[in-house]
Amino acid sequence: MDEGRDHPPAAGSGPPIAAGTRLSPVQEAWRVYVRHEQRCAGCRGRDGRCAESTRLWQAWQELDGEVRRRLRGA
Repeated sequence: MDEGRDHPPAAGSGPPIAAGTRLSPVQEAWRVYVRHEQRCAGCRGRDGRCAESTRLWQAWQELDGEVRRRLRGA
């Protein structure tokens, strides 16, 4: 008897984060960027990113690069 399969999770859904749990600065910057992209009509449209999205992406890239440099010992 075929009982079917579970449907894949909706985009953006994931395991809940426990109250009081903090993300790292890099994770938080990525979260802010992704949330903006998901909610901004300009970012979802054909024209691509808006100025705010570009700023958020650059902020995430800078934080990520800084962490990687630290991990390499540079």
